[in-house]
Amino acid sequence: MLGVTNNIKQLMVNLKMTAEQAMNALGIPKQEQAEYMRLIGQK
Repeated sequence: MLGVTNNIKQLMVNLKMTAEQAMNALGIPKQEQAEYMRLIGQK
């Protein structure tokens, strides 16, 4: 999970994406996105 959270954060910073956009770009299923939001400190 650590690698995925780092990937999400890098997309957010480098490509100015929202967390949701970054997770969609990485193909993270919607049902898992709430957990990743918690892990990266969003919401």
